[in-house]
Amino acid sequence: MLKTPQQRMRREKIAIVLGFMLFSGVWGEGQEAVTTLNDLYRPPATPPQEQQVQVQHPATDQTQPLSGEQSSMESLRAITVEDLLSSRKLHWQIVAGASWSYNSNILSGSNSVSDQIFSPNCNVFITYGNEGAPLNIAGNYGISYNEYQKYPQYDGLGQAAGLNGTWLLGERTSVTGALSSTAGPGSNMGSSVQGKSSNLTSSLGVHYKTTEKISLGCNFSYNSRTSGTNQIQQYSDQSFNLTGDYQATSKIQVGIGIGGGTRTTTGLADETDQRVNLHWNYEMTGKMSLNGEAGEEYRSISSTSSGWQPRFQGGWKYSPINGTTVSISGYRHVDASPTGATLVVGQVIGCNATVSQQILKRFLLSITGGVENIQNDSASSSSSGVSESRSVGNATLNYNFLRWMDGSIFYKITSSRGGTGFDQTIYGVQLTAHY
Repeated sequence: MLKTPQQRMRREKIAIVLGFMLFSGVWGEGQEAVTTLNDLYRPPATPPQEQQVQVQHPATDQTQPLSGEQSSMESLRAITVEDLLSSRKLHWQIVAGASWSYNSNILSGSNSVSDQIFSPNCNVFITYGNEGAPLNIAGNYGISYNEYQKYPQYDGLGQAAGLNGTWLLGERTSVTGALSSTAGPGSNMGSSVQGKSSNLTSSLGVHYKTTEKISLGCNFSYNSRTSGTNQIQQYSDQSFNLTGDYQATSKIQVGIGIGGGTRTTTGLADETDQRVNLHWNYEMTGKMSLNGEAGEEYRSISSTSSGWQPRFQGGWKYSPINGTTVSISGYRHVDASPTGATLVVGQVIGCNATVSQQILKRFLLSITGGVENIQNDSASSSSSGVSESRSVGNATLNYNFLRWMDGSIFYKITSSRGGTGFDQTIYGVQLTAHY
């Protein structure tokens, strides 16, 4: 009996859906894996590497050096259920892979201990909504496993999950929120042994556009970490920021911000900070942009304080031709780091540079370098003047084998002088499949 075109189309849709459900179920079985939060938000095609050199006590400061790293959601070739069933705007992707690396100093200490690490991982990304929709939500979950060849006591399973969203309340008001959590043995891809730890970060922001050119913003954040290493068992911090922005021209935006926060660390004195800054963003041309901030900040720990110190962060990005990107950033701020049983206030100054080049469509070469100096000049007399300098270099070559598979080789070298000085070299390969 001959089938009508409508009947044949319906049978094809049913077959596609059944195949989709079957494959999804098979894919999820037998995956033992942890990926750190950084790995989860890295695009599947981007090799494992740290795109910045900035070293700071976690969550102390909101400053983050600019880098060429893109949001993973921008690179996901998500499959939409709407294409299959003409229903909701749901997008998802499964990313699974494995890496092998050699690490010359897995403890990141003065006494080098080398090992080879194998790390399988599996991640799931889900988004709901689209551009212009009143509600957009994105979530992810991943697991990975670090297996050490010579030191199995450092083997470990870890997990990472994240959720963020944007809610538009009319034409002038928007609310954004984010929540992420990681738990496991520490960094993936053999970067170092961090010890068992768990991290929780959260933020909530409100943005209101008063006129076509003026907008106001408010953001609150809370972060906590529990760890059994570095004499820090637990800490938590809370911070807030108030901003006002003015769109001077179609290419220039300027603004002012004030903020502050507190941190509580087990066994150490409480810490507070206040800051004020001017920030800007200038789209010079379609290929070049400048952005940054400059201001003052004040940080105190018990009776010790840094006084008001200059604070700066700036970046320059240039894309001369398609497939080529050059970016440079610099920063200066006050930070606090643990020294023995005390927290030491110091100045942090650093800069980074990244060059990314696409080669023959399927290859992507990325080279990153940076230096940083930490001067503990506001501490107790026993620690005053102690400084540490660190330099990092990364090189990664990624190759797109197939539409759903990428491979990469990577090399990283780190050198630290002063403080707990050490040298570290990491190299390896990674294979990633995305569905």
